[in-house]
Amino acid sequence: SLAPAAPLTHKPLSHSHPLNPSFTHSLTMEISPRAATMLIWTAFSGTLMMLVGCLWGFVLHEGFVKSKYFSKGVHHQFSHNGELLIALAFTFPFLNLSPALLWATFVLLQLGTWLNPLAYVIMALSGQRSAFNPAIPSEADVLPGNLTELITLIFVLCALTIVPGLVLVLVGLFRSLSTVPNLLARASKTK
Repeated sequence: SLAPAAPLTHKPLSHSHPLNPSFTHSLTMEISPRAATMLIWTAFSGTLMMLVGCLWGFVLHEGFVKSKYFSKGVHHQFSHNGELLIALAFTFPFLNLSPALLWATFVLLQLGTWLNPLAYVIMALSGQRSAFNPAIPSEADVLPGNLTELITLIFVLCALTIVPGLVLVLVGLFRSLSTVPNLLARASKTK
């Protein structure tokens, strides 16, 4: 189940501004269980992805990878896509989307961020490349083979998932802008 283990409760945040202690603000935000669950699982997925990126450095020895060039890309793709997922996790409470679109955003972001490093893993282990990355520093680092179409397909699927996922995040955030005045009005009443 994707439901959180315990219900999330949110108390109003109230604190003074560090540069002006006489200025205080209070902001209350209710997070739906669905958005909270997606926040948690997206942050978990991003953290796991970063861990894989860190651990990938241990497989760089000669006998395991066929391309050191793409092996470095594996580390970077896992790390940067993990960072992206962690950052995007915190947008879920603010996305003003229907439950179906919120779920679609979650799935698209997960697929898009995991497919990109997966393609690099295949390239590092096989020494083959995609049609999208023909220019690499050393042609000797690329072996001939029949995985080019698979790798290219993974990159296409990555683009077809991450781009709509990011567009849905932007749409959800844009639609949430109309709620900002209501949050600020509630915050000023709680002073």
